[in-house]
Formats: sequence, structure tokens, C-alpha cells
Amino acid sequence: MKIALLSNFDKEVSSNTKGGSEFFTFLQANALSKSSLFEEIHVFGIGGSHFSSNKIIFHSLLPFEPRYFLANTPIVSKTIGDTENSFSQLISALGAKLYSELVGTQLNLDLIQNNSTSYIFNTLIQNIAVPVVTTLHTNINSSSIILPYLLGQFQQKTSHYFVPIAKHQLRLVKDSQISIQYLNPIYNGIQLDPFIFNSEAENYGMWIGRISKKHDKGSKEAILASIKLQKKLHVLGFIEESSYFTEEIQPHISNPNIIFINSSKTSLDHKLTEYKNAKYLLYPIMWEEPFGLVFLEAMASGTPVIAYARGSVPEVIKDGETGFIVNSSEEDKRGDWIIKKTGIEGLCEAVERIYAMPEEEYHQMRKNCRAHVEKNFTVERMVDQYESLYKEIIEKNKNSLAR
Repeated sequence: MKIALLSNFDKEVSSNTKGGSEFFTFLQANALSKSSLFEEIHVFGIGGSHFSSNKIIFHSLLPFEPRYFLANTPIVSKTIGDTENSFSQLISALGAKLYSELVGTQLNLDLIQNNSTSYIFNTLIQNIAVPVVTTLHTNINSSSIILPYLLGQFQQKTSHYFVPIAKHQLRLVKDSQISIQYLNPIYNGIQLDPFIFNSEAENYGMWIGRISKKHDKGSKEAILASIKLQKKLHVLGFIEESSYFTEEIQPHISNPNIIFINSSKTSLDHKLTEYKNAKYLLYPIMWEEPFGLVFLEAMASGTPVIAYARGSVPEVIKDGETGFIVNSSEEDKRGDWIIKKTGIEGLCEAVERIYAMPEEEYHQMRKNCRAHVEKNFTVERMVDQYESLYKEIIEKNKNSLAR
């Protein structure tokens, strides 16, 4: 079997990437390469090849991450000027380039796994003859889904299948007016090896992720709660929107309890150390996060998670066992959780509860975290489900062509 995996275009495809779907693609390709089912795995993405398997052929759409490329290419500043505006244009152009290279390479593929959120590529997808499986790394109201759908592109290709990554996301798909061929959810998984379980912890909380208004992962709320509690918080932030960072985050990071670390300048080893030593991950997401790999990464290290009850959080976190779930407001209650207060007050109550735990109880929670990921969220479990799905779709496609 020959398949292609299409990554997003924002970050490089590697083990040290800061991009969620790019990291998903990296893990997926490596895990699939261990199966005898696959002869060739073609990966299309950004950067150079970070793969060791000779089954994996990497096709680089751009040698550097788009923001770095724009900022360090003199002709851009001389001819285009505004690199922020040109970023979205470059991402669009990469969508067209992906389609052009995929069609032009004549790879004789059996199936395409689409992890891209490019509305340009998704608009062109009907012209691809082989079956396509699109994993919904973004929600159904994303322009990458809405725009091609409004143009009739998804309706015209009968062998295009959509895989939600959580039950919550599947409910959003069903409740929408978007008619697509959706399948049962497949949860994301991680490779456990790099994450070192630590039964102990140091005296700080942790937040990690992109700092962005559009996909607000609650960095400000985590900071405000920690300042209110006078508890240490390590913020490993990738500054995606500089204006939002300057206006909403920067005024608070001078507080002595807030340790800000620019994650674009940190190594994977540093991130792993922060995970395993943190007393808890404080992650009050402010949008409907489709999944959230950071939850798995923290729990794999033994670190409990405190998060708002948005998106997939109630499916991933076991309230009271691997952390605490908090309702984001009195108006948006999504469950009767152990923590009864809401919003920042609820976050504070959860953190105080972590600190008040007897040592034996806290150690058990850390063990629960690791065991929960080992049982439910490994990359091996995830890829087994995708492999079964691919075989089923390819067989269905062959039977359809034979009629």
C-alpha cells in the first residue's frame, strides 16, 4: 500500500515542532512505517526530513517555517513589506503548491491522509482520484471546511471521509448544517517514550502553547489565577499574535510568580523537563479545543491537568483522578464537577486542592495520569484504528471501481 500524509504548513514536521497537527503527522508517519501493510509513505510538509525509516519519503513544500522564511528573505520586505499580511497569502500559496506537487508526482497512491487545514487544498480535493481521509484537526466552523463546502467541493467527491478526533467534535459536526461523510471519532495519541514519568514534583504550575486570540488556550486566565494565588507558574509560550501578547500577556509577566519562557527558543528536552517537574498543568482553554495534545503530554509525565470544561476536556481528563475540570462560568456549566466554583475562582480552588492533597493521594493522582494515557491515548492505539480504517476504505474503493 502506498499512501500520502499531508501536513499543515505553519510549522515543520518533526519531533520538536510547535505545531499540533504537524506533530500528529510526524507521529503518524513513524508509527505507520512500522506496519508491513505500507510499502511507501509520502509526507508533504514544511522543513527538511526528520524521518529515519526508508519507507518514508519527505516532500518539502518550503525549507523553512513560513514566518521565518518571510522574516529572513530580503526580497519580501523590499517588495511586499507587510510580513503579517503576506503570511496568510503564503499559506494559501502553499495549499496550491501542495495540490500541484501531489498531482504532478504520479505516485500511484492508494489513499491520502489529509492533516492540512488549507481551504485552498480542500477546494481542489475533488480533482484527486484516490480516496481521501481528512482528520478534523480544526472545528467544523473553520473556513477550511466551510468555504470548500459552500462551493460544492466535498459533495462532488464521494470517496472523501472525515474523522473527528473527539466525541464533542462529532456532536458539533452533527449539529451543523454541513453534510459531510463523517466516521467514528479516533482519539489522538502520543509516543510515550520521550515522556519520563515522575512521581514527585516541584513547586510550580505550568502552561504551554501558542499565544493567540483566535485559538485562545487560556494563557491570560492561567496567569491571573496564579498571581491571585501567589503561586509560581512557568509559561512556555509561542507568540503567534504579537499584538495580543503585547496587550494582554506582557503586562502580567513582570509579576515575580510568573516565569515566561519563549518556547520558540526552547528544546524538546527542556519541554520534557518542565512537564515532568510541574506540580500541575493549568490550561483554561477559552475556545472549543478539538483535542489538545498537551493534556496527554502532561499526564504521560505524571502531571495532573486543571482545565476548563470546553471542547474535548471532559473526554480526556478524568475529574478528580487525573486532575480537575472547571466550568468556565456560571452561564456555561457543562457538568457537575468536583470543583464547584467557576471561572478564575474555580481555577484557584482546583490549584489549592492540588496543594492541599496528602502526599500519598497526590502521588496516586500522578500514577493515574500516566496509566490513563497508557491505556487510552498511545500513538500505537491511534494508528491501529487508522490502519483498519484505511484497509476498509481502500477495499470499498476497489469494489466500487470493479462495478
